[in-house]
Amino acid sequence: MRPSVRSGWAAGRTQEGTVLLGYSVYPAFEGRGYATEAARALAASALEQADVLRVRATIPPDHAPSLRVAAKLGMRQVGPAHDGEVGDVIVFELQSPDHTTESLAS
Repeated sequence: MRPSVRSGWAAGRTQEGTVLLGYSVYPAFEGRGYATEAARALAASALEQADVLRVRATIPPDHAPSLRVAAKLGMRQVGPAHDGEVGDVIVFELQSPDHTTESLAS
C-alpha cells in the first residue's frame, strides 16, 4: 500500500532547541486530515525531547491547506522569511508547554 503522507522533523536544528516540521500529502489523499494528524504527532514527539523548545514550520503564504494545518496545531505566526527553494514563506512556531507561560492548542 502506498503511503498517503510523507512527514518528518529535521534532525538538525535551525537554532538552539528548534526543529523544523515538514510534510507533504499525495493529491489523492488531500483534504482528509492526514497532514494534520501526522503534523500533530510529529510536533508532539519532537516536543517530548528534552532539548527541543519549539517546532517551526515555514509555509508559502498562498498554500491555504498548510496554513490551516498550522492553525489546527495552534502554531503562532512569528514572521516572514525567504526560503531559497520556495521563495517567500511565513514562519510558524509551536512552543513546548514546559517553556512558555501560554497554553497552546494540541
